Amino acid sequence: KLRNDDQQNEVHKEDEMEELEREYSNLRSQE
Repeated sequence: KLRNDDQQNEVHKEDEMEELEREYSNLRSQE
């Protein structure tokens, strides 16, 4: 069970990173 939670955390972190990168790209393209 613990291992499964760790995997979900990793996936969530990756999703957050992708979202941050997308937002950053949007900001850059608005300049």
